[in-house]
Amino acid sequence: MNKCTKPAFTLIEILVVIGIMGFMAAIIVPRLAMRTPQAEWSTILVDLNDIIFFARQEAISEQCTHRLVFKHNKKGDDMVLIQKEVDDPEAPGKKKYAQVESEYFNTAYTFHSSIKLRAVYYGKLELMAENKGEGFCYIIADGLVQDVIVHLVRKPQDKGNEVLGSYILSPFFGEFEFKDGLVRPEG
Repeated sequence: MNKCTKPAFTLIEILVVIGIMGFMAAIIVPRLAMRTPQAEWSTILVDLNDIIFFARQEAISEQCTHRLVFKHNKKGDDMVLIQKEVDDPEAPGKKKYAQVESEYFNTAYTFHSSIKLRAVYYGKLELMAENKGEGFCYIIADGLVQDVIVHLVRKPQDKGNEVLGSYILSPFFGEFEFKDGLVRPEG
């Protein structure tokens, strides 16, 4: 008698695959759930350093002042923009700042909705309070940057505590450095 058999998996093979998938899920799922603020802070640090690097390169290559604008939006997501100094066509001899456009680099960085700007300091001067929710960091034509401290707060998903972090911009290296908590400005 000729039996017609179709290829199929045995029960043992199916159970082994389910066991392997369960083992992998037991390892991966808790790691995803425990996504620490440190991982989020590290991602923001990389993104801010990419933005400041691009702004410095643009300031040097175009030989004009650029700035990072830290914008606090009460109803939306906070963001960082790159702007450059341009001639004001409405007022000859005066300068204004315009958004930098690039087809290769996103010149506006939006923070995740759980991250909010708390303050931007230059020395002891709190810039966001002075400028209606905006803080600035200037980059001059030779690539030197203004030293600022940016305070961010991570709002918890549940009723936990807020997590605070500070990004300190070194004027000599032109890079941000992360510190836990709110670093007090010196000056």
